[in-house]
Amino acid sequence: TLLVPWMLFPAMQVNTDFVRQVSDLNVDKDADLFIICRSGQRSAFAATTLTGAGFKACYNVAYGFEGDKDASGHRGSVNGWKFDGLSWIQG
Repeated sequence: TLLVPWMLFPAMQVNTDFVRQVSDLNVDKDADLFIICRSGQRSAFAATTLTGAGFKACYNVAYGFEGDKDASGHRGSVNGWKFDGLSWIQG
């Protein structure tokens, strides 16, 4: 598991060093890379960017960890990794 942010907190601006930071971790450009964020939107941009940089098998985890908002504006009750009951550990 690797943690390289696509967006930088608190301003939530694109991490312009993203590809370099991933490359600096000596990630094999032929390895399967599954990219995830809260809702799947930022990770989609990250996966597309890595693919454009020559990484051959980048996959966005659809709906991310918490998924889309429900009618009340809350996440985690419509779709996503957590909603689907997939394995995770509170850190």
